[in-house]
Formats: sequence, C-alpha cells, structure tokens
Amino acid sequence: MSFDDPAGGAPAKARGGAAPRIATGTTLNDRYQIDDFVGPSAYGEVYRGRDLSDGRLVIIKAVSPQLIADAKVRSRLEKEIQIAVQLDHKNVGSTYGLFGAMVGSDAVAYLAAEYVDGQTLREMIDKKRAAGRTFSLKGTYNVVAHLCNALVYAHGATVHGGLSPDSVLVNSAGRVKVVDFGLARTLRPIDHFQAQVGSGGLAAVPPEMATSPETADARADLYSVGVILFELLTGRPPSESFERPSAVVPGVPPAVDEVVATCLQPMPDHRYADAHALKEALHVALGNDLEGAAGNAARPVAPPPQKPSAPQRPAPPSTSHASSGKFPPVSTPTPPRTPQQNPPSLPPISSSPRPPSGPPAGGGSKGPPQPRAVQPQVPKSFNVDSALSAVDDQTERWLIQKDKLDFGPFNMRDVRSQVEAGKILGDHTIIDSENGERRKVKDHPQLRQQVMETETRLAEKARVDMEDADKRKQRGKVTLLLTLMFFVLAGVGGGVFFYFKKTSEAEVARKSKETDLLDAQAKSEAAAADFLKGVEISLKVDPPTPKANRPRVRRPGAKPGSKDEFSDVTNLGDASEGGGDETLDQSVVQNVMKNNFKILVGCIMEERRRNPGLRNVDMDFIIKGTGNVSAVKVNGQTGSPLAGCMFGKMQTVAFPKFNGSKTHANFSLSMK
Repeated sequence: MSFDDPAGGAPAKARGGAAPRIATGTTLNDRYQIDDFVGPSAYGEVYRGRDLSDGRLVIIKAVSPQLIADAKVRSRLEKEIQIAVQLDHKNVGSTYGLFGAMVGSDAVAYLAAEYVDGQTLREMIDKKRAAGRTFSLKGTYNVVAHLCNALVYAHGATVHGGLSPDSVLVNSAGRVKVVDFGLARTLRPIDHFQAQVGSGGLAAVPPEMATSPETADARADLYSVGVILFELLTGRPPSESFERPSAVVPGVPPAVDEVVATCLQPMPDHRYADAHALKEALHVALGNDLEGAAGNAARPVAPPPQKPSAPQRPAPPSTSHASSGKFPPVSTPTPPRTPQQNPPSLPPISSSPRPPSGPPAGGGSKGPPQPRAVQPQVPKSFNVDSALSAVDDQTERWLIQKDKLDFGPFNMRDVRSQVEAGKILGDHTIIDSENGERRKVKDHPQLRQQVMETETRLAEKARVDMEDADKRKQRGKVTLLLTLMFFVLAGVGGGVFFYFKKTSEAEVARKSKETDLLDAQAKSEAAAADFLKGVEISLKVDPPTPKANRPRVRRPGAKPGSKDEFSDVTNLGDASEGGGDETLDQSVVQNVMKNNFKILVGCIMEERRRNPGLRNVDMDFIIKGTGNVSAVKVNGQTGSPLAGCMFGKMQTVAFPKFNGSKTHANFSLSMK
C-alpha cells in the first residue's frame, strides 16, 4: 500500500498555519467524507468524518508530511499499520487502514480509525486537576488494569511505543481503549511528548524508544504505563526527582511506590516481565484500599515542586530511606513470567491507495450503503467517575458458589440485585474469576454493608410473617372454640353429627384430589413413554480447537464487541485474558443427556400441540467451563417458545466442570 501521490508525485509540503489541510465536506477516495476538524495532534491533524458505505462515524488522522518524508519511514509505517489493522480487542481502538488521497494539488496520507464517543485520558486528568482532585484508587486501577489487558493482547504482535494519556480514550460507558498503534512506534514525535509535560516533567516515552526504537520490546510500554499511573494518582507527570506518590498525595498506599518505581526503571530488564505481572502487582499493592471507602474518596491534587531539576533521563533509584520521599531501589530484576496467550499470527492485508468498496475491517453492514442523516455528537456532559465505575459494574468476573455448585459469571450489579432479593446469602462464597480470590459474600468489601442490611430486612420480614401466622392461628382457635360452643348449645348430638360429616367430606375431597393428581401424573408419564417410542436421538460434540489455530479475524457483519455464544471462540471477563483449551468429551455429554433428556419431552409435546407438523428437533447448546448451559438454539432459533422452554429446562442440568471456555454440543430428535 502506497500513500504517495497516486500519480507519482511527492508527499504534500507542510503547512505552517493552523488552518486544516482538508476542508469540511471533502470526500477522500469516494469513501470517507470529512465532517469536522477536531484539531492538531502529535502526528498531524485529526478530523471527524463518515464512512459513506454505511454512514457510521470515523476518525481521520492526516499524517504530517515532515514525519513521512523519508521513504524508509513510510515503508515501516505501512507495515506497522498492517499489523494494527488486525488487532481485535475490546480495549484497543480499531484501525481501518492507511490510505493516500489527492486534496487539491497535494497528496495526503491519512489513517482511518474507529470513532470513540468519549474523551481522552488527558482531558479527564486535566478536568480533575482543574477541580482540585485526582483519580480515586479504584478509578486508577480500572484504567491501568484495562490498559494492561490491551497490552497483554497487542504485545503478541506489536509494541505501541508512544503510550500516553493522549492515546488512551474512555467512552461514555466507561470502556478504556488504546489507540495510535503503529503511529507512535514509527513516527516517534518525542518533542511533542516532552513539550506537553513541561520543564522538569518526565515524558511517557521510554528511554529506549528515543535511542533504538526498532529493538524496543513490550517492556517499553510498561514504562509509559508507569508514567500514566503516577499522573492518575497525583494529577501531574513524575519529575526526575522521583517523588513517591504516597509522599506527594495523602492516602496513596506506600506499596504503590514500588510499582511505579519498577515501571520507571531506565533499564528494561529491571521492569516487570509483562503487562499482566504489572496489573497483578498493582492489585496486590492497593489491597483493601482498592474497594474500600477510603481508597475511593477524592484526593486533592499535589502542588508541583517549586524548583524542578533540569530535564534529564532518570537515573536508577537511589538508596534513600522511606522518609526521604524517593523511590526505593529495585535490588533484582523482576523474574521472568510465562506470557499470557498471544493473539494469532497476523495475515498480510491487501495493499491499495484506495479504500475497498465495502466497510472497513472490523465492522460493516449488509446490503447497500445507508448514510445517516444525523450524526451522533460527543456528549456535552461526561461524568468521569460514573464512566470508570461502569467498567467495574459491567465486568462479568464474579462466580457465586452455592452448595458446592458455581453460578455465573455475574457483574457486580447482578450480584447486588440477587443479594437484595435474598437469592445470594452472606454465607455463600464469591469468587473473583480474574485472580481466583475466594471469600464469603458477607466479607466482600463491596457487599458487606448490603448483606447486613438485607439480612436485617429479611429477618424482620420473617418475624412479621411469623407473628401474622401466630395471629391467624389464634383467630382460628377462637373461631373453632366458638363453633364448638354453638354446637353444644344447639345440641350435643346434632353438633357432633355435623362435625363428623364435614370432616368426612373434607377427607374424601382430599383423597379425591390426591387420586386425580396421581392419575394425571401417570397419564403424563404414559404419554411421555409413548412419545419416546417413536423418537430417534443423536448427539454430537464439537472437537476442541487449539488456541494457536483459532481465527481472530472478525466475522463479516459483526459489530466490534458483539457477543455470539455459538461462534465466539472464547468468552473472557473484562479484566482477564486467561483460560484453557479443554472441552467436554462426547461420551461425558451423552451420559449426562441420557439421564436428563426426559425433562425436554414436555417442551416438545407442547410445541407439537402448537405445530402438529413438527417432526425434527435440532438443539444446539453451549456448555460453559463451569458446567452450566449458557445458550440454547432450537432449529436455528434462540427466541422461539420452544427454544425458551428448552433453555429453561437445561438450566437444571449440571455438566462436569472443565478447564476451557465452552463446549458446543448438538442434540437431535427425530419423531414419527
């Protein structure tokens, strides 16, 4: 793919003014229409536009001509963008491609990327600082944890190389997305980053990216995360004096100092082995403060040092005492860690200066283009804390253990709802699927108060119900006594006769009702047995697919972040990228279904009453690693009455647990 002048001319010359090079209304390659100029960036200019093939919003980044004047730089940039296009992760902003177009007499190289409805992390930090506050401990962890998730995935294929608060976006729902993969590592506008933090500040670019970017590995990005972590905690970037965050801002746990110090080591070997190790270390360092009330309180922004030292690259931490406010020394490098599962190798993409006629990679729609008449705008009101807490509330990371059976995963909002309803009790066990931590529900910091209030409310309700039952019982006794006295006054003989007559009639009615129920049950069992005589049953279980062979290319027509239980290879929690390859053996599934398939007969018989022509029932179902059935599709449908009935029945079937994401099985019945 070449982004020079399609006719063979040289790249456009730089323009010194602030006016954008591309006018509003311009259409690039008959595909992308420019709607608005967003502003300058480290790499050129940013525009908001529309993809005319489907009407969705996109971001257009016109690359500065000075940065790509060298042919070798252009070649490296093309290769890096080819890799970025293939990245598909919920915490990574999608890249659609690098293209070239003629704008007037100039050739413009531009990047088309996903439009994220939200704000940059830089804007959020600046707004908090202007209000005299910093991020809460929980908000800080949420941001860093999701940055690490993105890096664990992306480091299997590439290195970002220029991670900073400007290349991190948070949408209105709290989703954290890393952007600018491919740009930062190749173009390296380091002066821009240093200018942003000012004199005495420490740029987010690691030392090795300024000296030997081609050989820098994934640990370069961990340095940048350390700079971001410091700024989230204190409201400003770190300086070369290496203040401890706990000494700068009251309330920051001292254990966090070691995490920041390890990230900011000048030598990569002295940093964490990978992003997963960094996330785990931060989780341990925050400890109980992560979810406690004290850790979530707003903290004042620390004033910057009055006399910052001259800008220079950081030296290894000194051996100062804790009271000095300096970072502690790191005596030995972090031990190597087995890396997480990497994304599959990335296939080459087609090269063309003109975008394809269909939707960009990572999305699209079927049928002819349907441009939107009205564009969604960036929200005028953006609540930082609400957006960050939404990440935690929407993360399906919690398992609940009842009677040695695991249920879930649930997000915290669902857990609270079930606690409120009394379905989850304080003595049940809650399991964090991200780190395996187990504790009683009543001992969980986020649930402790609610469990106490719910138990008190339910106990009070039980007491009131018991008192009402006692009152009804007493009233019944009084009524019976008065009745007996009436009988005595009316005549002992007649009263006794009437009493025994009523008692006998009630007993006869009770026995008759029991007989009718037994007869109905016998008829139902006989009908089921007769139905099964004409039924042929077959079962099939998909074989396991090794992770190394799983395709990662997004399905045509699927939207980024969509969830399809019958086609997704994995279904991971929001802050987890683990999981095995195991699936249940067909004989195991067949044995469980052999003992339980009769529960489905009632659903099928009811469907045949509605549809007498029903002859075949083909049920696909997904078994999660916890042994629970999470999805059912009957005859290709998930929303039919039959599918809903059979899904409800399958919730009572318990399959063995296995070390894998899911098992896909098919259960077919053929009737006469």
